[in-house]
Amino acid sequence: MNVFSGPSAILDFHDPSKNLPLPLVEIPQHPFAHKGVRIYAKMLTMLPSTNVKALTARNMMEHAIENGDYDPCNDKIVEYSSGNTVTSLAILNGIRGGPQAEAYVSNKTSREKMNMLRFFNLELTLFGGPTQVEPADVWGGVAAAIRKGKEPGYWCPGQYTDNSNVDTHIRWTGPQIASQLPSISVFCAAVGTSGTMAGTGAYLRERFPSIVNVGAFTAPGEHVPGPRPIDLVSTIDFPWREVVEIYEHVSGVDAYRTSLELSRRGILVGPSSGLTLAALYQYLSKLDDAGFDSLRGEDGMVTCVFICCDLPFLYINDYFKKLPPSLFPTINESDLMHVDQYIYPTDARLSASKAHMLLKCPSLREVVIVDLQHADAFARSHIDTSFAPKHSIEVVNLPVDDDPISPTNPFMNGSALIQQYKMLEQLLGGETLPFRLAERNVIFVCTGGTISSTACAIVRARHGSITKAWYIEDGMVGWKEKGMPLFEME
Repeated sequence: MNVFSGPSAILDFHDPSKNLPLPLVEIPQHPFAHKGVRIYAKMLTMLPSTNVKALTARNMMEHAIENGDYDPCNDKIVEYSSGNTVTSLAILNGIRGGPQAEAYVSNKTSREKMNMLRFFNLELTLFGGPTQVEPADVWGGVAAAIRKGKEPGYWCPGQYTDNSNVDTHIRWTGPQIASQLPSISVFCAAVGTSGTMAGTGAYLRERFPSIVNVGAFTAPGEHVPGPRPIDLVSTIDFPWREVVEIYEHVSGVDAYRTSLELSRRGILVGPSSGLTLAALYQYLSKLDDAGFDSLRGEDGMVTCVFICCDLPFLYINDYFKKLPPSLFPTINESDLMHVDQYIYPTDARLSASKAHMLLKCPSLREVVIVDLQHADAFARSHIDTSFAPKHSIEVVNLPVDDDPISPTNPFMNGSALIQQYKMLEQLLGGETLPFRLAERNVIFVCTGGTISSTACAIVRARHGSITKAWYIEDGMVGWKEKGMPLFEME
């Protein structure tokens, strides 16, 4: 069960008709549970492409192929979308082996989202102007994509005008929900292109004539990825007006906060899903007892379903911009975010034995041992290089350890690491290196091997093209324990 094999396995995996129904998950705790309200999340996030537009993209492609409007092997897809629609199209296009697709996107799209689109092999063309373009605007990116799609060798699905968008949810989403529950009192969906609401809402009304369809819109002047303010939906010709009975307008803060709360309770959804549940809450909060009673099914319950459109991960930075800091845990030792950011290469570590062998190697010339011990500790004891071949090995002291007897472990003490890192960055991170380290072989050592690894990371990151650097991982402690040659003060 749930195994996909053969040449069409991946395409079948993305075919909702060949998969189990997507989960419908009850939200057990919510503000209206005491009123006999049951709220279910329809997890369209569980689609292979993890978003609701995966269904729309597939349905539009299938219909265009059937109608001869799109040749998946030769026609280049172009669509105005900075998110789920064009990503889903690109994924299906990749499965079919079609030409590289192109996304028309707002120049205000985040760099993270642009990189996500490019990750899925989408060529990007940027457009200025409003972030959410009115579909009927003949000068906007939507119209530009449609015009491009009419050229030979191109296909523009046109999610704002292709009736396959609506048909998607009459074909799949509505029937799935209706098969999973015996009765539904309220259905709520975010309205962007309006396809989800127009299709699912129409289908569910046929099955459950007394159902109330709640349209979730972004509040005027607000922006939430996916849904739109009602003035930007008004020019879309899909039959959403015939379906929506209740209009709820939700702020960006409420959308993101509700999404955050859901995600922390195990329902991982993005801000558009938060907006949808917030809209449902707003509608229910306006009902009196008679209003609730009018919605009850034969079991005496008010059963509600809302659509979960996508996941939160693409919008993580937006949560921190939209919501107050009090909603997020503290980052302890946050000053460490501004220092010690270089990679610590594992091939830079030398055991005392390996360091000893390396120093004995006659082919290794121009070697500098940079000893980071406290000056007093260095004076008492440091590496004796008299065992090495008669080539240039220099031992220098760059005192960074803060105590000659028991220096602080900087990896266990943030303040010590910040202080020592800044000292090392000033000495080793500039354009010129001290002690003629450039173009020489450098071995760092300290008391315990900690801060020498940091020094090595800085040199490798800033001067790796001209200098080879290692560090002795157990420091002078390990060198002494292995009985390696020492110069010790009498």
